[in-house]
Amino acid sequence: MNVTILSCKQAEELIAESRFPENCDVISFYDPTEYAPDGYSRVDFSRINAEVFYVEAPDIDWDSFENMSPAEVRLVEDISELADFIYAAFDQNKNIICQCDFGQSRSAGCAAAILEHFYSSGKTIFEDSKYFPNQMIFAEVLQALIQKKRELKGNKAQMKVYIYSREQAEKMIAEKRFPTNTAVISFYDPAIKHINKNYSHLDYNVVCDMVFYSELDDLDLDVLGDKGYTFDTYFSEADDMAKFIRNAYNSGKDIICQCEYGQSRSAGCAAAIMEHFYHNGIKVFADYARFPNQLVFNKLFDALEKIDPR
Repeated sequence: MNVTILSCKQAEELIAESRFPENCDVISFYDPTEYAPDGYSRVDFSRINAEVFYVEAPDIDWDSFENMSPAEVRLVEDISELADFIYAAFDQNKNIICQCDFGQSRSAGCAAAILEHFYSSGKTIFEDSKYFPNQMIFAEVLQALIQKKRELKGNKAQMKVYIYSREQAEKMIAEKRFPTNTAVISFYDPAIKHINKNYSHLDYNVVCDMVFYSELDDLDLDVLGDKGYTFDTYFSEADDMAKFIRNAYNSGKDIICQCEYGQSRSAGCAAAIMEHFYHNGIKVFADYARFPNQLVFNKLFDALEKIDPR
């Protein structure tokens, strides 16, 4: 299956010149009314012989939603239907055209998700300088495709992995909207880094009975020696954390990964979990709002693979 990215202008020119590719289905992104300029309309594909799935979704990303986790935000309302549409095209040996206004963001995010899911090649879109893939579209479409694959295999249950900052977690606890049926991995800074001697990890007792606290400095490989660590001594609890994750998975729980800013240690942890269980850890690395700690990712992923080869 070939996946092509088109802008509105390119699609309209191909239609007008009767040069639109054959044997293809179309996913067309267009702006909701509140985001669209006067006179705006979606591309009319009625003149071509193709199945078309229209997606009304604004070109915005996670940073537009203050104090909300990406897991709480959704741009595409009919995401499961879109996954059905993509799988139908794949099963019928059709190619897919992803189109949005400028052919750079929403369509690129969708195309990257399709390529990553079926061929593990979504990275090529992110590495192409002419595209700026929408991170939310990429994540939502990829997750929907993975869910669809699991449904086809008769296994509908999938563990959700959330990434929170300390501020986000505190806010959700205070507002009594903390996700239920979850286990928590909470990274916190070593006490020696804080002038405030009252600093401690976040207390999850009121919302969760399955918590793994990890007092871990947020370091990269090239500074380990300067801080008195080696590769083996840094994050030495990776094996215990892997067992905790496996127990949470076996208990049917979702997992929350939390650190101070929800960007590095928690992101590396979440990426390792997602890569081990669902081979989609790239979602975290592809998120420009995250900077996954490479040591946490590699050591935890290796620990998970060791106790639970997949």
